Amino acid sequence: MGIGIWSSLALDSAELPHLVSYAETADRGIKYTTYNGLEWITEAIPTDVQTGAYSDYARIAIDAFDNIHMSVGYHLLSGEVDIGFLRYSRRDVNGSSSIQIDSQYSIEHSMALDRLGLPHIAYLQPLKGSYVLEYASVSMSELSGEAVTYSIGTNKGKKSVNAQVLISNNGTQSIKKSDVAFYISDNDIFEPGDLRVGKAAKISNLLPGQSRTISFSIPYTATMSGKKLLAVIDSAKAVSEINEGNNVIVIGTLP
Repeated sequence: MGIGIWSSLALDSAELPHLVSYAETADRGIKYTTYNGLEWITEAIPTDVQTGAYSDYARIAIDAFDNIHMSVGYHLLSGEVDIGFLRYSRRDVNGSSSIQIDSQYSIEHSMALDRLGLPHIAYLQPLKGSYVLEYASVSMSELSGEAVTYSIGTNKGKKSVNAQVLISNNGTQSIKKSDVAFYISDNDIFEPGDLRVGKAAKISNLLPGQSRTISFSIPYTATMSGKKLLAVIDSAKAVSEINEGNNVIVIGTLP
């Protein structure tokens, strides 16, 4: 598995370890190491492309949804200039993303997750030959929904499925733009081959803690009988969420 210092460890829901540690080697920097039950796999956190700064201190945490959170410090001594900055990164089912927390940073920091799975970071910032303790937190949206009602009726003289779903933002960040798309499925599980029907409903400016009822109508045909009607929240993947696994609403079985 190798040798590293300044290590941080977290366990996922399968109780498998995830580690980050600094390796003072030719390709110095943070190494992210996981164990999949059979072997150890190590991945290097790359140097910053713009500045050339290397990663040298990291903390790791895993939330209830097995999303992986890392806070990573970077440094580079260039002449008399000491470049140091702090970044936060997150890995989920949609891939990875990162943001810069602070452009002025010393080596040490700590990270913890709250009940929503959002990170809170304490770190040292250099100030006039000394250091000051700083705090930062990251906000994210969290979309979820539930079926309100559905029925078979008519729309503009044609047979249709008329329904309502309630969409909520349970996160800490406003949602500027998202959507709800509708599908016909053989079961309760949304799969890529499911048939998309009707037009997606738009969601905009949904504040934290706010809910909104979405009404829609789609054409009904006899081939839909016995099928499941699903609503998929944020089908275009426009919103980075705390939990990406609760975006499918099973509205009901069509008669």
